[in-house]
Amino acid sequence: MNATKKPINNPTDNPGIPVTFTGTATFSSDGLRNDQKREFVAIYKAGVEKIACQPLELFQSCDLNVLKVDGETVGTTRIRGRRLLSLNRKLQDSSIHVEYEVVLTVVCSGPECSDAESVKEISNSVYNQVTGKLGDALNDGSFVQEIINASSA
Repeated sequence: MNATKKPINNPTDNPGIPVTFTGTATFSSDGLRNDQKREFVAIYKAGVEKIACQPLELFQSCDLNVLKVDGETVGTTRIRGRRLLSLNRKLQDSSIHVEYEVVLTVVCSGPECSDAESVKEISNSVYNQVTGKLGDALNDGSFVQEIINASSA
């Protein structure tokens, strides 16, 4: 059985404009076990997607990929096992360090979608909007609320 991609939000014949950006986040992990870290990372992913991927009508697709947790590459379904060195570091470090990328495909139609300078402007505008929304959500507490909502879902 082959896995299929998640359906796109707005199917269209028009080519979309890809926008990808990376980021890092650090959270306190006082007392969390590795299985709890995995759960936290899944909840974090859902919270970022909820904020970054709105409004849906702007995007053909929007995904957040968690790349690394505490420097370890994340597989498709689980964080790889820890080595002794990582366990020793965990005892000294009470934080979770998450590296992620947001991959968006912006809905675009019309002549501006084929002009390189216009595409660059659209990409930069989307990047600024999404990173601004994430920053605002962190500052006003709505990101924490999204994580709470995702954890109770």
